[in-house]
Amino acid sequence: MKRLLPAIALAMSILSSAVEAASPRLLIPVTFDAAAQVPDAVRDQCGIDYKVQEEAAHQLKGHDKSWEPTETLDGSVIRIAILDVKAGAAGGFTGAKSISARVQLLQDGKVQNSTVMHVSAYSVPILTVRGTCAILDKAARGLAKRVAEWARQPEKKFKDDDDAGGEPGTATQASEQASGVAH
Repeated sequence: MKRLLPAIALAMSILSSAVEAASPRLLIPVTFDAAAQVPDAVRDQCGIDYKVQEEAAHQLKGHDKSWEPTETLDGSVIRIAILDVKAGAAGGFTGAKSISARVQLLQDGKVQNSTVMHVSAYSVPILTVRGTCAILDKAARGLAKRVAEWARQPEKKFKDDDDAGGEPGTATQASEQASGVAH
């Protein structure tokens, strides 16, 4: 029994460092690409860049209490740039709202892998009436889940990926489809 406890402690320590190594840090702040097409009202009122940042940080952190986002490019880092936000006025009555973002995995500032993700969310007006920002919050949660999944397996091609090319590493496109989140 006395020999078993140190062995268990060593195994837990090794597993803990493997989990920490598997979660790259999020480069903050999440930004809009210079050519991003975002309605002024959405940019001013919804804070979608902040919402994506908060949701992505939450998803990447998981259960690792020591994980923190970063403002530097040191080590393994995820960088998110919002490319496009499609959101008509009148909330759930004008169809799905979507967010497109370029997500890059960097190692000490060098791009190792890159993907472009497109996530949509909608509200069913008969069942729930949500405003544009609330629907975009839902899309941000879907994007964050997709980012965390991709960050853990950046080399994996997901079922709905398409080659997008043009950047170092593998550039892919991905759409999220889950409850209330469609492509």
